[in-house]
Amino acid sequence: RILNEGVHTILEKPIKPARLQANVRNTVDMVKGYTDGKTGLYNADVFRTRLEEELRLFGGHIEGEPRRKHSPSNLSILVMDFDYFKTINDSYGGHIEGGDRVLREVGRLIKESIRPGDIPGRYGGDELALVLREADYQSALKKAEEIRSKVENLNMRTIGGLVIPTSISIGVVTIPQDGVELNNESVMRAADLSLYYAKQSGKNRVFGYLDLPRPVEPTPPSPSG
Repeated sequence: RILNEGVHTILEKPIKPARLQANVRNTVDMVKGYTDGKTGLYNADVFRTRLEEELRLFGGHIEGEPRRKHSPSNLSILVMDFDYFKTINDSYGGHIEGGDRVLREVGRLIKESIRPGDIPGRYGGDELALVLREADYQSALKKAEEIRSKVENLNMRTIGGLVIPTSISIGVVTIPQDGVELNNESVMRAADLSLYYAKQSGKNRVFGYLDLPRPVEPTPPSPSG
């Protein structure tokens, strides 16, 4: 209660820069329990809300206000999907040693890999997402590759000593970007399409929206496996 009241008191006052505002907001959300129980990241509803807020801030049209001084000049979104997640669950079990454990470890890894103010979430069953504030395209690809490599090298083992193979495919989009409107649907469609190409290119890799073949396919099939 004290922590909640203290943080909300802070939020009632103007806070600059925007990164500090985001840090405090993240703390409030964690205290309120807006996180996914298995990954420790934001749950899907909270992530979508936070993404929408960031897009509005980026576009500078919150309640008709002009673009704010501290709104980000770039915003990158990563969508991550585990490779062969069903196989992990079938082979090692879904709870203590299988999929749930992988979700926990990767969630921890992502939180340790990002900056205060970035927004990580569980977007679906085995799909995670990440908003990187003030990250241009090359920086976002580099961060995605860093996460992909760390997941590949988790070296998780069962109680019996068996190695649990882990890998993840990642799609990346950075805005502003031609053809991507500033709304959740358009941004996530672009990220999902990039993820689809990462899967189709062999899995366990990063694919960015700017590197997609043109013309870009309007609606990606759902990634599988």
